[in-house]
Amino acid sequence: MAINKTNKTEEQAEEKIVYTVKILKVTPRKNKPNCYRFNALVNGITVYGMDYITYTGKNGDESTFIAFPQYQSSDGKYYNHVYFPVNDPKYGDVYADIEKQIEAML
Repeated sequence: MAINKTNKTEEQAEEKIVYTVKILKVTPRKNKPNCYRFNALVNGITVYGMDYITYTGKNGDESTFIAFPQYQSSDGKYYNHVYFPVNDPKYGDVYADIEKQIEAML
């Protein structure tokens, strides 16, 4: 008998996971301006090699995002080792913690 894992029950769909994130160490990336490497403690698990990147969009606005550590598979595509929705606005404190550590370095 096959198990259908694609159809989640309503209870599972409503279940929200809360992530507690602590920024451990922020360092500048060599030869990459506006890019910082950091480690984070996420729900008790340390994630190494995340990137905090600042860039200027097409309309001239400066934006930031967090990139997760990746690997390149044999098909030539890149895949994240880990993921959690840190780019969600409710995790704005994570961005503030990273920026505070960057300011302390300067």
